Amino acid sequence: MSTPRVPFPRTAIRLVLAAAVVLGLACSAAASPADGVHYYAVEINGTLCGYTKSVVDTEAIDGLDRMVIDEEVFLMLTVLGSQFNTEVVSHAVVDPISGNFLEQAVSVEQGPNTITFGAKVDGATAHVESSLLGGAREVALPEGVVLENSQFFPHVVRDLLDAEQAEVRYQTLEVREAAVQEQVYTRVAVEPLELSTGTREALVVDKRNTVTGLKIRMWIDADDATFLRAEIPGGRVVYRTDPSVTKKVEVANL
Repeated sequence: MSTPRVPFPRTAIRLVLAAAVVLGLACSAAASPADGVHYYAVEINGTLCGYTKSVVDTEAIDGLDRMVIDEEVFLMLTVLGSQFNTEVVSHAVVDPISGNFLEQAVSVEQGPNTITFGAKVDGATAHVESSLLGGAREVALPEGVVLENSQFFPHVVRDLLDAEQAEVRYQTLEVREAAVQEQVYTRVAVEPLELSTGTREALVVDKRNTVTGLKIRMWIDADDATFLRAEIPGGRVVYRTDPSVTKKVEVANL
């Protein structure tokens, strides 16, 4: 007997992708983030239900230094009384100057269901593969496109902090949809953000996708342009923390 397939909750997908914040154009005044390991807590309506472990390394690829980001996400959720765990593994190769990704791969597992998507950039073309879209697609990339990764946002710090702009619009590649969409970043404040790992000076911005309408408030490190915190609609919060988060996860009800 074949194993029945359980419909994958779109809410969980949106949570993972938005939290990874999941989130350069040219060079930025912000310093590149140092290699190392960061942990992030994931809360839904006040319940700490998951975490992300993000490992950043520098590797020489084709003779050039590249930032390599490997992440593992774990979530414990219930929907209509049924509990399921969600695990996400992602890999990205990133230009450490612009913050643009060069290649990206994501795998989402929930019970018997697996979703995969990713992209490789070749000049002005992104070669996208997605199980959600039924195969491979080629996406033409406009000049100045931003290929955001989950950890490093030098274009935002450059334009909203260094250049003191109030708002900026970027054309970004949304890999899951295999489409270029507009993201609007609006400067909110610059303020200290207290975390369990220490206090950081943060650029606070609102990020809005003009196609989907999704709006996320983000805190980005003003010094190295790395992701610190995000508030996502539906009572979802993601924030940098210490490794003890892996021992504190509880089940959250969606």
